[in-house]
Amino acid sequence: MHSFQKILLEYEVLIERIARQVDAEGGELHVGYLYYDKDYYVARIRETFHRKYPKVRLVLHPYQPAELEKNLLSGKLDVAIIYGASYCENTDLQSQAFLKIPYSLFVSEHHPLAGLSEIDASALNGEKLLCPEETLQITKSNIEMERMLEEYGVEIRATIPVNNFDEVPWILEETGGVYIAPMVNLSAYGNKVVSRYIMPENYSCDVSVVWENENKNPGIQLLLSIIRICYA
Repeated sequence: MHSFQKILLEYEVLIERIARQVDAEGGELHVGYLYYDKDYYVARIRETFHRKYPKVRLVLHPYQPAELEKNLLSGKLDVAIIYGASYCENTDLQSQAFLKIPYSLFVSEHHPLAGLSEIDASALNGEKLLCPEETLQITKSNIEMERMLEEYGVEIRATIPVNNFDEVPWILEETGGVYIAPMVNLSAYGNKVVSRYIMPENYSCDVSVVWENENKNPGIQLLLSIIRICYA
């Protein structure tokens, strides 16, 4: 047997052993995610998890980005599904990336860029940019975005702080600003906000499962196995 196949077999045996243990103990796993992604990767992971491990209680919690991080770091969650964790330097955390999402531009339907079928990164020069008001500890999706803007010589005219991301459509309309983010759900902000992938699609952000080193909930390994099935 090839060494790689042997490793896979050993891993599958380990996961089945963990599954039997969690089933016997009636385990549960608390998973936090970004509220606007419920019908996308979250739904797929949930469906597959329940089908394979029906006796394990998977509890899902939707959050705003800052709240998601706080509840993971405070121990209220076993794991969180977060964008941009690969740049996080917190050694108390582990993560596993499973998706790459390109950056998109979001603007009001009345913004001049809304009429373009394609958005080149250089077209963002001189725009006002919506940015999180609170510095996030784990999510570092801004790093690749800032590299993209720098490489295309984009100078942002002003930054506009955002606290609650439900307000993005209103703030875009009121300020004429733009919002740049990696998002699976491009329709999250409704039909009054226009979204376009930013070209070229060389810049992307990971979506990762993140958990604390000290969290020994065996359900975490079951979740990771499901993600491998869904996003091999």
